[in-house]
Parts: sequence; C-alpha cells; structure tokens
Amino acid sequence: MLASCRLADDRLDEARSLSNEAIRLAENAGDQFTQSLARRSLAECLARTGAVKDLHEASDLMLSAIAMQEEIGAKPELGRSYVSLAEIARMTGDDVDFGHSLGQAMRLFTDLNMCWDIARASQFRPQMRTINPSSAA
Repeated sequence: MLASCRLADDRLDEARSLSNEAIRLAENAGDQFTQSLARRSLAECLARTGAVKDLHEASDLMLSAIAMQEEIGAKPELGRSYVSLAEIARMTGDDVDFGHSLGQAMRLFTDLNMCWDIARASQFRPQMRTINPSSAA
C-alpha cells in the first residue's frame, strides 16, 4: 500500500491523506481487507505524532482494523496489527495492553510459523513512554 511506503519515508501528511482515501475507496467497494490495512496505516500515521489525542484515535482505528481482520480471518495481518497496537500501548505507557497485544501477535506468528515477524516483534520492550507532553489536550 502506497500510504505505508510514504509512512516509511516519514512523509506523514501524504501517508495520512492516502490512508484516508484508501479507507473511503475500500468502504465504497465493500473490501474489508483493504479497509483494515488502510485503517492500520492511518493509525500508524497518527501514532507517529506522539500527541495524546492522536494516540487515542490511533488505538481506536487499530482496534477497528483488528475487528475486521478477525472477522475475515486475515491472520498474518491480524498479528501485524496487534504489533502496531502494542507499539501504541507502549507509547502511552500502558504495559498491560502492551503485553496483551504483543502476546496475541506472538501467538499468531508462532501458530503460522512467521519467523521474520516473530523476530521483529521480539525486539519490542515496554515502558518507553514517548508521548509529546506539549501536545496533551
């Protein structure tokens, strides 16, 4: 997805715009899989700001992406979404949600023998609070 590429290049405004457009198009087409990926991408854009308000919105978007992926059985992407949700929880300092989300991801990755994803998810650690205090609203 192009939005994820823009996000990887730190082009947040473009990534956010592309994610919103992808959500709209996927909703119109009734494509839950693409919609879930676009929601995850938008959530990851919002999380990058570190603003408290954006982190809450990112969490809500990620939870809706997870619900869609559970419904359609998109297990590899479901695991990746749980990793993203764990990252958001880590940013807010919520060690309980961090552990739960990362545990969910690791179970899925292990069940599916997703070695690369297991290695990536194994690198995350809790208690790395990165909220931007000047953005609290």
